[in-house]
Amino acid sequence: MIGISTTQYISFDSWNLVIDSVYEVFPGTAMTLTENYGVLPTNSSIRELSWTIMYPQNDTGYVLVIDYGENIPLNGEVSVQIYYNTTSQGQALQWLTPDQTSGKQYPYMYSQCEDINCRSMIPLQDTPAIKITYGSCVYADRNLDVYMSANKTQSFSSIYGFNKHCFYSQIPIPDYLTAIVVGHVVY
Repeated sequence: MIGISTTQYISFDSWNLVIDSVYEVFPGTAMTLTENYGVLPTNSSIRELSWTIMYPQNDTGYVLVIDYGENIPLNGEVSVQIYYNTTSQGQALQWLTPDQTSGKQYPYMYSQCEDINCRSMIPLQDTPAIKITYGSCVYADRNLDVYMSANKTQSFSSIYGFNKHCFYSQIPIPDYLTAIVVGHVVY
């Protein structure tokens, strides 16, 4: 019997996401928070990776398959940065119109990632057996507040009446605890 100890491919669950690009970020790479592009490497210690989307089940999502380009140990650790956008078909994000809120002035958006909905908000290995850390940058109308299940690291005044809010969670959590809320929050 021959055991498999390496792989060239990394798979992430996704559902109704638009993937733009995928990069390997080498261990020890210094990262910086930028105003326009989120968290980026400060040097050229990255390489673009090829990827494809496989459609195994329309009712449970798709598989983002990243070709690492070389064999890596199954128990090894790699760091990838995935640039993507959510879509209006995502199951994790719920929207309230201004009329549905107490202030009746601004919309409200919140996430509900339980069961398998997180994969429609973030490409990840969607199982409670895996705990994740994450970083995220969110653009929102300057009149709205943004909160996540992570520490807010910085907010920027952006263009066209939007602010950019950046978060980082260094405590590993199951993906279904990943949360976001955007609205005019008063407490």
